[in-house]
Amino acid sequence: MDDSNSGAAAPQAEQAAPRFYWNGIKDAKGAKLQRAYYSDMGPRPSVSGKYPAHTISIYARDYERFSALVRSHFVVENNSDGMTDYFENDSIRVVPSHPLYPQVKAAMDARSARVERRNGGGR
Repeated sequence: MDDSNSGAAAPQAEQAAPRFYWNGIKDAKGAKLQRAYYSDMGPRPSVSGKYPAHTISIYARDYERFSALVRSHFVVENNSDGMTDYFENDSIRVVPSHPLYPQVKAAMDARSARVERRNGGGR
């Protein structure tokens, strides 16, 4: 696969990786939660062919921007345009080959399990 679509920025070797939780991301244990939600693209690649199957999207909540640490490990997209009053949340695409994909997937699965329990799926 072409590395230009890997969804990863070049992380600094000495820098720790962010921690992924069912409801967001933290830079370190005890750090402020950067609220986010996760979405799996599913078993098919994107229509544009830019992202492979099972790419996970991470969306920031509350119009907060992801931290510098998160930005050092991922390519963060935000196409807000203040001139036209169009604002969107930061978003990240995590492809299956990304080194942090397993942690992101575990957080997404934990969120799905919580939603399932809340909706009575555990009966």
